Amino acid sequence: MLNAQPESVHWVRDLAALRTITDSQRHSILTELIRRPMTARELAAVLYLPQTKLYYHLKLLEQHGYIAVVDERLAHGIVERRYSAVARSFRIDHALIGAGDASAAVEATAIILDATARDVRSRSNIGDDCIVARTLPRLSRARYRELHARLHALIAEFNDDANDAGGSRASLTIALIPNEETNA
Repeated sequence: MLNAQPESVHWVRDLAALRTITDSQRHSILTELIRRPMTARELAAVLYLPQTKLYYHLKLLEQHGYIAVVDERLAHGIVERRYSAVARSFRIDHALIGAGDASAAVEATAIILDATARDVRSRSNIGDDCIVARTLPRLSRARYRELHARLHALIAEFNDDANDAGGSRASLTIALIPNEETNA
């Protein structure tokens, strides 16, 4: 049983760990465990998956450092484990993208965007407080780097639970995707 307080950010630094979250079911499990600690039984009910299938995915997520057991108890003669994400946010080390398997990073990014789409579809009413925008700005390499740094700072600022301890979670997805010219 580990620390009940997740880190703010956990860096994904190896390809095997990155491949682990490219599976949409594991990504959904991780998303739920970021929201709150849960048992396999609770996850099965929320995700509409057979509990027996979840154990395989939980084991992989735990082996690759995404989740940890935060509590164990005996329930009807069986040890029931409560899992939690080890962090509220996971970031991919950019060195992985140059490590020869950019397709895994692309797939992980697509899964995150798919999860965001599922979040949107699951809401009965988005309302005026939701911001959704897609823009294709023309940026020099210097301006692109500036925007990149500012977005990282914004994410860090609002990913800190100490900012608003009494508040509720919001879903924030940001995708800044360079084009060929920006990378030149």
